[in-house]
Amino acid sequence: MKKSFTLSAIFLIISIALFAQDKKAAITFSRTTHDFGDIEEENGKATTEFEFTNTGNAPLLITRTAASCGCTTPEYPKEPIAPGKKGVVKVTYNPANRPGAFQKQVYVYANTDPERSSLVIKGKVIPRTPKKEDNYPREIGDLKLKKKHIPFYDVYVGIPKEEAVEMYNPSSKPLNLTFVELPKHIKVEAQPNPVPAMGEAKLKVTYLADKAKDWGIRSDEFVVKINNEDNKLDKISVSADIREDFSNLTDKQKANAPSCFISQKTVDFGKVNGKTTKKLIITNNGKSEMIVRKVKNMNGMFSFSAPQKAIQPGKSSEIEITIDPAKSSMKKFNSVVFIITNDPNSPTTTFKVSGTID
Repeated sequence: MKKSFTLSAIFLIISIALFAQDKKAAITFSRTTHDFGDIEEENGKATTEFEFTNTGNAPLLITRTAASCGCTTPEYPKEPIAPGKKGVVKVTYNPANRPGAFQKQVYVYANTDPERSSLVIKGKVIPRTPKKEDNYPREIGDLKLKKKHIPFYDVYVGIPKEEAVEMYNPSSKPLNLTFVELPKHIKVEAQPNPVPAMGEAKLKVTYLADKAKDWGIRSDEFVVKINNEDNKLDKISVSADIREDFSNLTDKQKANAPSCFISQKTVDFGKVNGKTTKKLIITNNGKSEMIVRKVKNMNGMFSFSAPQKAIQPGKSSEIEITIDPAKSSMKKFNSVVFIITNDPNSPTTTFKVSGTID
């Protein structure tokens, strides 16, 4: 009798275990594809809902979703869905700048077998009618601009250079522009000013390299105030490579000009574990005095001692290059240094600085 009771208990435990193992969640969608048809881009995002039922006998938990494109955003319930209950996966498509037909996949992951279910959205985006302001992708307040950075490229001392930026005012009121924090070597004028409502204008920028008192690549910026409203973030940036004009030199002057020569094209610091200095020799191999205008590098971890300003023919001077690892997060460096002189045949001489921060 006792033996029979023991066997019955064992069979009961096994049955309960097997029953528990049979409990599984299952997700069944009422549909797995949605056709939006034609979507007007100017109407913005389009959304649909995929209804599902937990057709299993255990709570259904959606763990995550994924889409085949960043233009598609799925949303799903975070709480468990009881057996027999329903839920929805909401899918939103953003048609902005995506004209034409589309078909996107959405993947739903849950505690089901198989783990992943697939949904599909498709349709066709009808592009919106372009507006005038679409041609002006940058903005400062209500003002639209073609660009907010003005590259002047090569500018020569003594020769003013002009660039213009096209602007558009899409608002219903005129915009009066004033320019503050202007560098002394940059002149700015809006034509016309104020910029008329729903009208176009030009921002005329003049670069006066001789007033910059600088050489080589330089970056500046200035603030644009609209109707006297002060916003320090409303800036336009300007870049230029300031050079000396050698175009009027005669062949004889070029033959008697200075000539810049450096002792090495690469200064290898090897392993650096603290502030370290190395030297490079610069020599004037020409026939007249060589003026060292500037030694420059764009990386703040380097500093340079000023070599002798004027180097006579056949003479040399030293440039000390100091690296401060505390000013950089790089482990390895391989950077270009520019030496600007009055050598008309090679006004900019370069060398590399390399090494590893230990």
